Amino acid sequence: MEDTVKLKWYFRLFSKLDNEACNVDMTNRAVAWGIDWIAGSLITAFPTVIFYMALTKTQEVNQNLLAFDQPYGWVAGILSLLFCIAYYVIYPYRHNGQTCGKKFMDMKIVKRDGSDIDLKSLCKRQILGCIILEGCLIPGGSYVCQLLSLAAGYDLTLVLGVASGVICLLSIYIAMKKKSRRMIHDYLADTKVVAIEK
Repeated sequence: MEDTVKLKWYFRLFSKLDNEACNVDMTNRAVAWGIDWIAGSLITAFPTVIFYMALTKTQEVNQNLLAFDQPYGWVAGILSLLFCIAYYVIYPYRHNGQTCGKKFMDMKIVKRDGSDIDLKSLCKRQILGCIILEGCLIPGGSYVCQLLSLAAGYDLTLVLGVASGVICLLSIYIAMKKKSRRMIHDYLADTKVVAIEK
């Protein structure tokens, strides 16, 4: 009986997700994500790596904010998050909803009704959805975990990383199961990814 109740809850929740057909292939979306992961990682890590090299006067590459003397870890982390936001929010806002990966794969982020994305929706989608909730999807997520660890005074990166990973897997599962291919961050911001017709 208890298992039946659990299943009913799952199906009720899953039925609320839309099933509108999407013209973006999941493989293309994955390739775009891979390109953005590489570009975003380099851009996001740049301030922390350079800051650490300048402080230690070494060529050692370090992205661990917990290894910094404070308050330098805070400064490096906030700078890295700002660089991440510049790539994942400001760049697509200025380029018609396209990151470098999406531009390369001929797709873009739009509102669910198909209209052009606005800054508020991009902030919800990319900052709240991708960076904070699904932190594994975007390089800035690790900096959020590290900054929360600095604030708490304990290393919470493992716990927060596992929680983020679970949300990521759920998001990918939803996208693969539903024809709309929308992920949790898309539902949060009422957006979708569409292929650009040539």
